[in-house]
Amino acid sequence: MLKIILILLNKIRKQKTDFFLSYKYSKIRENYGTKCLDIGSGTGRFAKFLLSRGHEVKAIDVVDKSEHPDLGMKIYDGKSIPFGNKQFDTSVLMFVLHHTDHVRELLKECIRVTQKTIVIGEDIMMNRIDRVLGNIHLGTSPWSKSTKGFRTDRSWQKLFSFYNLKVVRTVMIPRCTYPVYPVIRKIYVLEVDR
Repeated sequence: MLKIILILLNKIRKQKTDFFLSYKYSKIRENYGTKCLDIGSGTGRFAKFLLSRGHEVKAIDVVDKSEHPDLGMKIYDGKSIPFGNKQFDTSVLMFVLHHTDHVRELLKECIRVTQKTIVIGEDIMMNRIDRVLGNIHLGTSPWSKSTKGFRTDRSWQKLFSFYNLKVVRTVMIPRCTYPVYPVIRKIYVLEVDR
């Protein structure tokens, strides 16, 4: 009986995961170019998803926790992206920046390697409760920790503007989408100034 329950729970978890991947992609699918760089790829699930949608994808992270060896995850230092100038149509950072203390350096590198768009998904801090939840998230995360990675929507937009990244589209992901970690999330589609 316990085995059946575990199988069902795993199936539900997988469906939710697939839904979230599809949801993140479907809202802005036309903003992805052919050649994508998945920065902070983590387990590689989103990189694999992009591959399944016909994109060419390179995946990088500060540690290799990939569940997909065929991705050829490349390890980097979290600051200097190991690819040439304007090599990718789109760079993707899905819920990555709050894990680093090197946000500015990483954004400059994203601009350097990207021709068209940078897609950034981030947790949006609205109040003290969000900050507490964010700190719990970082404390239990297997990824890099950060002391200053979380920001408000206004602060993210101000940072993007500083680097001449034009916000061409945003998608709000409501608190209720992921009940285990109920913070508002937002996906920013940024156009690189050529």
